[in-house]
Amino acid sequence: MLRNRLLGHFYVDFKAVKLLRILGEKMNLDPDPPTQCVEWSVIMTCCIRLDYLLDTFLGPIAKSVECEALIIPITPGAFQVQVQAPFPQDLHQAHTVTVFQPSKQPLTGTLVHARRLANGDLELQIDV
Repeated sequence: MLRNRLLGHFYVDFKAVKLLRILGEKMNLDPDPPTQCVEWSVIMTCCIRLDYLLDTFLGPIAKSVECEALIIPITPGAFQVQVQAPFPQDLHQAHTVTVFQPSKQPLTGTLVHARRLANGDLELQIDV
């Protein structure tokens, strides 16, 4: 039921993520590894690099940041990134986002929705 809920909606509530972290702890997995990803069927948390473009009157500005994030596949053509605080204040205004994960191919797409969560994290929905 939880997996259907994760795949069926564009958001994951904080309780579901917390349950998956508890599951990882019981399996002796480090829930926040600094340099590698931990995978739980559809959710993984890792240290990633985000490259993003901001549109301005003078043209696009390229920026980059390293941060901790949860990466959640939504559909074959979309995914969600929950960036844990701290993160740049202008990240929610990005147009194009590229997610670089350790030892995986980069994910690139257009930011279609961004919202700040109650716990201070930033949720980004990205269409490929």
